[in-house]
Amino acid sequence: MSRFLPQLAFILFINILWGCSQTPSITLERPPDPVTPDTLAFDNPVVNDTLALRPFDTTAAIVLDSALYLEEDPVIGASSDTTDTVAVLVAEVPVPSEPIPVVQPEVPGDKPVPDIPVKPSRPVASTGSRGSVKAEPVKPKEPEFNYRNLNKNAYRTGEKLTFDIRYGLIVAGIGTMSVDKEFDYKNREVQRVFFEAKSTPSFSWIYKVQNQYISYLDKYGIYPWKYIQKTREGSYKRDIEVEFDQVRGLAFEKSKQYSIPPYTHDIISAFFYFRNLDLKSAKAGDVIKLSNYSKGKVFPLDVIIRGWQRITVPAGTFNCVVLEPLVKAGGLFKNEGTLMVWLTNDEYKIPVKVETKVLIGSINVELVKAEGVSRIIPARVK
Repeated sequence: MSRFLPQLAFILFINILWGCSQTPSITLERPPDPVTPDTLAFDNPVVNDTLALRPFDTTAAIVLDSALYLEEDPVIGASSDTTDTVAVLVAEVPVPSEPIPVVQPEVPGDKPVPDIPVKPSRPVASTGSRGSVKAEPVKPKEPEFNYRNLNKNAYRTGEKLTFDIRYGLIVAGIGTMSVDKEFDYKNREVQRVFFEAKSTPSFSWIYKVQNQYISYLDKYGIYPWKYIQKTREGSYKRDIEVEFDQVRGLAFEKSKQYSIPPYTHDIISAFFYFRNLDLKSAKAGDVIKLSNYSKGKVFPLDVIIRGWQRITVPAGTFNCVVLEPLVKAGGLFKNEGTLMVWLTNDEYKIPVKVETKVLIGSINVELVKAEGVSRIIPARVK
């Protein structure tokens, strides 16, 4: 089967929210308020400012780029060859209380001249013709970086969303997206976002698919430090791993480094960043500009707010905001208007439905179950 396999719709749905180089600036007006219960099941998380501002450990990145960031701190080495030029050593010598005796140069057959202890304040390179020089790595001064802190309340660790991927009336695949772990990564507190799309057993005999996407998402700033992708579609296989050094503005992939703007996203982190945007004042026609990293480049992405709609899926009936992504370059959709996305019209912005047109028919991705979100979803219609 062609690459338009039904499961690909969900991958495309994640792909619409690629990266963000800076917080979007838009003038918006307040939309219709969603149906909101009196209380929510959990409060907004308390952000630890100390952890949020903790610097990123750039040690690993420095190793990959040592030629640019290491300075030599040489130490003079000794030589047994008496014919070599005498090494010149710049040092601070303590003033003795008694006169220092004159020491004659060593002559073969004479007794060795005892060393006079001298402690230099800072060793310098030897000027001897054959003297050895050793260098100790010096950690460079870390560039200034604004560790942004967003008011995150759209999701929490433990959230798990399950989707049916339908081709016409046939359920061809299952998609799951979860925030399953929280841990320290290179001195930053991160949350692991795991997304998997795979074909159903009844459809796998036609075309088997099992794709995985993983993002190490900064817990407070909502931008990635690492991205992993494993693609298995029929006989096609591809693995991607990208390390993001947001502090120095670099992305490392396949032993190469690429320049990136601050807060550059992967396809997963971009979606979770979008979920934290405040759309209460949005109106139809507003455009939110995003961007993302892919294959050594950063591509722009415009997301148009088309309006609001109430829809019903297997997980229930929800009031939703409707979005249309327009990828300007480097993406699967290029101003064709072939993809529509429905998110709950509340602070969670849970993806409820994705619809895309293919060569024959259409593909629909629909929410089946939302776990670890809350006992009450404000946009749900009872």
